[in-house]
Amino acid sequence: MPRFAGQTTQWFPSTVNGARMFEYDQEIVETLLESNDEFQALYKQHHDLKQKVRDAELGVHPMDDMTLGHMKKEKLFAKDRMAALIDDYRRSHANA
Repeated sequence: MPRFAGQTTQWFPSTVNGARMFEYDQEIVETLLESNDEFQALYKQHHDLKQKVRDAELGVHPMDDMTLGHMKKEKLFAKDRMAALIDDYRRSHANA
């Protein structure tokens, strides 16, 4: 797995309730994390937002509902864009 600029630890695919995000596309996710700057940035953004949302929902870092809702939308946008990049990769490598 690649390291993000300024990071000292490796990033591993996220899990939700024990299931990996994009669990059926892990090879593609790993390839994109190594080779696609946009995917890397979206992945990191999603990871960071996921942690902030979790902290807010647990009361660790309280915030107003509007801010929390905005963060959830940003997180979903990042995940949707990553899914689109995975689909693009799959289509471009279908005949390879």
